[in-house]
Amino acid sequence: MRLDNAIIAGVFGLFFGSFLNVVDLRFGHWKSIALSRSACPKCHHVLAWYDLVPLFSFIFLRGKCRYCHHSISWQYPLIELSSGVIVFSLWWSINPGDWLGIIKAVLAILLGEVMLLMSLQDWKEMLVHDVLFASALIIGLLIWLVNGWSLITVLLSLAVTALPLAVLALISKERWMGWGDVLIALAVGLQLVYPLGFIWFYLAFFTGAGIGVILILLGLKRGKDPVPFIPILLLSYLITSVWGQAILNRYLYISGFR
Repeated sequence: MRLDNAIIAGVFGLFFGSFLNVVDLRFGHWKSIALSRSACPKCHHVLAWYDLVPLFSFIFLRGKCRYCHHSISWQYPLIELSSGVIVFSLWWSINPGDWLGIIKAVLAILLGEVMLLMSLQDWKEMLVHDVLFASALIIGLLIWLVNGWSLITVLLSLAVTALPLAVLALISKERWMGWGDVLIALAVGLQLVYPLGFIWFYLAFFTGAGIGVILILLGLKRGKDPVPFIPILLLSYLITSVWGQAILNRYLYISGFR
């Protein structure tokens, strides 16, 4: 039953990913999401509902517009699939059993979805709109309110998530880390309270360092080139949400604390 519910949630996540693609395309132009119809960016033909089924339309149309046969960006299926994975993973890991649990799961998922939209903008432009950072922080505060974490728990969580990033941003004058990353860490710290926030922080840094080294070795980046960090923060958020407690237990066992 738990897996069935997670699969159903994941399907909804695919459709939400399609919505995120629309938001990303219209974000900087301030076009209405509700009033204007989706159209091909090349021939501007208004798309029918069967052209907009997440993943399946892209596969069925073989990655080309039905009307002008222009190639469809891989962004569409990748964001839809990523959204589906986010919703499936978080719903499965939280496994809500009542209305309060459902609210907690929805807030955790919303945080992940906002981070996905941030990741897309960070990857394409290395620039994220302030409204998304504000949205993530508001969701984090709602998570705190719903879960009722104590102030001490929250401060301890933020000390191992946001504080180290804030120090790096100050020391480097935002060359190593931006204040936007700090705001994300504040939001994540309100969801993954200590000690899971500790796991998230170290996963993000080790993953980011590993990806940076690989990109440099492949010649895709130079040592001073910035690497989009928000996708790494999102990946670490998912891993910690699903396997964080198991990782922590294993670490304590190896260290001899358990």
